[in-house]
Amino acid sequence: MRWLKRISIVFAILLVLIGGLGIFFTNFYEDEVKNFIITKINEEIAVPVNVEKVTFSVFKKFPYASLEFNNVILKPTNSKQDLASIHSVFLQFNIIDVINKNFVIKKIAVENGSLTLLVDKLGKDNFHILKSSENKNKNDNVFKLKHVQFKNIDFYYLNEYKNIDVSFSLKKLNLSGNFSSDSFSLTTEASGFLQQFNSSEQFMLKNKKIAFKTELDVNQKTKVYKITTGSISIEALLFNLSGELTAKDDFLKVNLLSKGNDLPFNDLFSLLPSKQKASLNDYAADGKISYNTTIIGELSSTKTPIIIADFEVKNAAITEKNSGYKLSNITLKGNYTNGEKTSANSSKLSLIDVHADFGAGHISGNYVLTNFEKPYIEIQSEANVDIAMAKSFFKLDSLEIASGNVLLQLNYNGYVQNIQHIKASELQQLNAQGTAQLNQVHLKMKNNSSHLKNANGYFKFNNNEIKIDSLTTSINNSPVYLKGKFTNLLAYLFLEDEWLDVNATFISSKFALEDFLMTKTSSKQDSIYEISLPQRVSFTLNAKIDTFSFRRFKASHCKGIISLEDNVLSATDVWFNTMGGLVKGNIALDNGNPSELLITSSAFLTDINVTELFYQFENFGQTAIDANNLKGTTNTTVSFASVWDRQLKIKKDKIYVSALVFISNGQLINYQPVLALSKFIAVEELKHIKFSELTTQIEIINETISLSKTEIHSSALDLTIAGKHTFKNEIDYRFKVMLNDILWKKAKTKNKNEEFGYVEDDGLGKTALFLKMIGTTQNYKVSYDTEGLKTNWKESVKE
Repeated sequence: MRWLKRISIVFAILLVLIGGLGIFFTNFYEDEVKNFIITKINEEIAVPVNVEKVTFSVFKKFPYASLEFNNVILKPTNSKQDLASIHSVFLQFNIIDVINKNFVIKKIAVENGSLTLLVDKLGKDNFHILKSSENKNKNDNVFKLKHVQFKNIDFYYLNEYKNIDVSFSLKKLNLSGNFSSDSFSLTTEASGFLQQFNSSEQFMLKNKKIAFKTELDVNQKTKVYKITTGSISIEALLFNLSGELTAKDDFLKVNLLSKGNDLPFNDLFSLLPSKQKASLNDYAADGKISYNTTIIGELSSTKTPIIIADFEVKNAAITEKNSGYKLSNITLKGNYTNGEKTSANSSKLSLIDVHADFGAGHISGNYVLTNFEKPYIEIQSEANVDIAMAKSFFKLDSLEIASGNVLLQLNYNGYVQNIQHIKASELQQLNAQGTAQLNQVHLKMKNNSSHLKNANGYFKFNNNEIKIDSLTTSINNSPVYLKGKFTNLLAYLFLEDEWLDVNATFISSKFALEDFLMTKTSSKQDSIYEISLPQRVSFTLNAKIDTFSFRRFKASHCKGIISLEDNVLSATDVWFNTMGGLVKGNIALDNGNPSELLITSSAFLTDINVTELFYQFENFGQTAIDANNLKGTTNTTVSFASVWDRQLKIKKDKIYVSALVFISNGQLINYQPVLALSKFIAVEELKHIKFSELTTQIEIINETISLSKTEIHSSALDLTIAGKHTFKNEIDYRFKVMLNDILWKKAKTKNKNEEFGYVEDDGLGKTALFLKMIGTTQNYKVSYDTEGLKTNWKESVKE
């Protein structure tokens, strides 16, 4: 162990000696090195440099001595923005050279900071900071660099002249070579992270790992830099690089070539933004891509070289992993160029001879985008798509059912100011021609009861219009035929505030309104209907329906104009046969209130079966009189207004009806208010009154049915009724009964112990009896009218 102890002592002594020498060396040469180097820097740099502290050390970058500049700030005089803010800049020297007072810089290390390069709209930059060569001492030989290193530098470049915006975090950059020689080999290696690269306000690349390596032959006399080997990687994509760069006074002359053969097609996904790339995790790509890119011309703050890139994809496939469905046999040829003006407004991207198989179908086309500042798109496309496959492949999860086939042929071209923010006016001005054909298409959205079945149709595209030559389908069990046109469909589909206008002929042999309403089931297993009109849609439909139904209601030979405008659904000039007669009129549904619906209607009913009327309209939601109480044929003029909730439940306090009713050949059967008179009249004929005609005026308002003077004429008796009947079954009726001699004698016989109230002989062999009924339908009182009430009766029932 003695030898180990001795070695340790010797080693410690050496460290102390070296440390002491280092401290002595630092203190002895520090001021001289500082003064010399700072003087030389001031001779080179034309802008002010602020440095917090300068220190000389032989330890920090050993075996080199180093002069460290802390918190260096370069601020050009023509800009408010700092050009550079660097924590540490190390100028490194050979220690022997320092001892010999030959202060030659061998290495430079720039660590931890930021660099901001700006070019204004006139092309003036903030990074030309070196003094002109005539102001320099050409005999000075301060820089004999072998190595330059940058570490952890945030780089920002904004060129308003070219409309380019770049943010990049440089992890490391190493430059190695004999920089002081006229000719030398230069090795470069760099890696970092590109936050964003925008051109003309369009994201070109975002959040990508980037690295490059090059070997260059440098000739400082001719200022030519020839790339012997080079590569650039962006995420998983690796590009080779060759060519040469020539430095001129105001620009860099570029002649570069990059080409690759049979590169993995899947690696293209790595260029997508993170959000889009994450959405493609369920897809796998396979195949090969080859490319050939040339970059030729002048590069400066105001000039950009011509870029031409040709590429080709062969035998590629994209597979949706869960379903196994794929776009297969993908082939295409493409080209990109920034054009004669070498700018965004002369750039062009072309995808030519695009082909892909999609199951038994096929997709093909040519796609061209010209002028990236004001894009002009040209699309020629044909597609034969299985909808069930498309649902799974494209993850159309809002569809519960999707099947059938669509054939598409489309030629499309026009200007779009910003592809990410398309304007309605641009979509409306696009030139579109083509056709689409649906074959046995079935579609059903989730949480929606409507099921589009067996849709077959043929459509023609004509600029902003889509003409429906014919569309036959069924919605649930209602067959539908449609022919007409859609205007502004694309703007409606892709933009939030745009409207769709439809003008068409609508024909159905069997139309059940339930099929077009959202439904759900209550606890009593009754259907509850919800109505929701489409938003931002207006339409006019010339409708013809053979049979129409909703719940109990049935109609045939229906026709009319159905329209939707400003949230009001209306049907005008409506005609249909129903309940043995004819109805014509108008109806409107106002959808403007988010919680309520206002329905208004006016109609003329001709020869309608009264029993069916009450049955099909479910006794109009009241119990005072129902389908079992009344028979006959009616001719009625009615005006109707009501408020409903979204489940089509009527708000009884918001009903208004005004109806002029005429019933002929009628029968009043077991009508409770009339039966209640039997206590006084006591005749069997009250149970089943047959009459030749009935005329009345009915008004419903404030939950009260008001019956004006209503006359019922029969051979046995004439009955006149007037009064009110509330929805709570509160009643107030007045009766005038005219009895012939036979019924009068029968009535007197059956009521021989009763004293009749006020009676009157009309002079024609009939006796008039006046009665009143007050109370509720469950608890009412019938009594005789007094003479004073008779007088009031005469006044109140006058026409």
